[in-house]
Amino acid sequence: MSQPPKRSVTVRRIRSRMTFFFILLMLVIVFTGSILIYCHVRSSAINNSRPQVTALDLQMAATINNFTAYAELDCTEAFRQGCITDYDPVTSFIKDYEAQTVKTDMKNRLLSLSAGRNYNDFFVLFSDSDTVGKVSSGTSELISRLGYDLFSDRLGGSGDCWFYSPAVSSSKVYYVRRATDHSLFVLSFYTEELRTLFYDVELSENTYALVNNNDVVIVSNETGLKTGSKLSDDINSLFVNKNGETVVKDSLLGASISVDAGWRIILVSPAPVDDLPINGILLISTIFFVSIIVICWLTGLAAAAPFRLEEIKSEGSEFTDPQTGRLNEYGLDENISETLETSLVGSTYAFIMLGVKDADQVRSAISAKYWDDTRTKLIEYSESFFEGKDFLIGRTSGDRIIIFVNYSEFDISKAHQNLKQNCTDFLNSFKDLAVGDDNSFKLHVNVGVSVYPDNAEDFDSLLEKASKAFSEANRASDDSFVLYDPAKYESEAQQ
Repeated sequence: MSQPPKRSVTVRRIRSRMTFFFILLMLVIVFTGSILIYCHVRSSAINNSRPQVTALDLQMAATINNFTAYAELDCTEAFRQGCITDYDPVTSFIKDYEAQTVKTDMKNRLLSLSAGRNYNDFFVLFSDSDTVGKVSSGTSELISRLGYDLFSDRLGGSGDCWFYSPAVSSSKVYYVRRATDHSLFVLSFYTEELRTLFYDVELSENTYALVNNNDVVIVSNETGLKTGSKLSDDINSLFVNKNGETVVKDSLLGASISVDAGWRIILVSPAPVDDLPINGILLISTIFFVSIIVICWLTGLAAAAPFRLEEIKSEGSEFTDPQTGRLNEYGLDENISETLETSLVGSTYAFIMLGVKDADQVRSAISAKYWDDTRTKLIEYSESFFEGKDFLIGRTSGDRIIIFVNYSEFDISKAHQNLKQNCTDFLNSFKDLAVGDDNSFKLHVNVGVSVYPDNAEDFDSLLEKASKAFSEANRASDDSFVLYDPAKYESEAQQ
């Protein structure tokens, strides 16, 4: 007769099974509860975030509309004051000298209207490709290649339109309005002007993009959405046939709103709670690690905050030479070109190139520290000498210092006399230039000068001619000053 099982063994087995069952039950309850809590929290968070995303996108759309409206008002003001129709080379039959006077007056009035604005272009374009007003070099090149039809075709049968053009350096946005059946009014600004409207959005976690009707990005704060590129499919697919409605897809929450210029401003924000189920499953088991990560992230964010603020403050650093803190060659080009485009007829400017004589030999003979001191002294002497005058200063390649000085006067002959005398005095101000211990190393300088508009009328040509004068000065002994002489260089070229 078999022995009955021991009671202690049976109780231990039942207790083990019950323990396993309750552990499993607790895991199911915790898992199910976590999923329900997760779904509820996500739904509530998204519902609370929807109006915030829509309100922010509406605010951005209103900002763009205000920005374009002000530009359109400036255009309307030009029409109201009669600046657009005063001069007409296509249909008018006035004499050439009278036409030039009317054209100059019309240009000055347009420049006056655009003063204080950040317009890159502000002009009237005629069907014969003649222009009056402020025309940038990039736009002028487009007109020379494509002519009046470039803007007329964009306008079509409409009275006015906005369009984005990546066909010029530093992409621009144009506004075109028809003036007559053979003339158009055109204004433009760099797309970077639009970026300045949204600094608050750039500092948040939101991604925004202003796109035209072909879904080409005009401006965005997302690295992957470069200006001139096509809007990515994952963002574009959110907003098919949806305008002004907040949509949710995957882990994204976004809104798209049309603006008056015919574009769309798109705002995309990460969903407040990710929709991947694995996050709900791992919610409890990873809460400690997530907390550590969040704390580390917040600590890193706090530590990086001063550097982020410094980066924001250095907006426009692409125009600044890091070694001197003055304009670099790109910044000089932009600022001098802008000055020349807005200058009045009869203006006189000196394009001065300054540098150390036999710079390569000097640099090899002294230490890097003393060479840095030399560069600093050249700039300080120059700024001190031209203090009180209207001038720009910067550095180009080869440690050459550029000073662009306004010598405009009513009497042009007197302006040229003052320019020559002032440049001579400028050269003499370096007679005591020296570096090294106790200033024991005497330095000589070269000064080469070209004159606007006598020698050239654009930055590149002024730079080229000043470089020729500078090279000639470098061949002379001691401190040397050479004013560019076109007759001399033309005769040398013929020989």
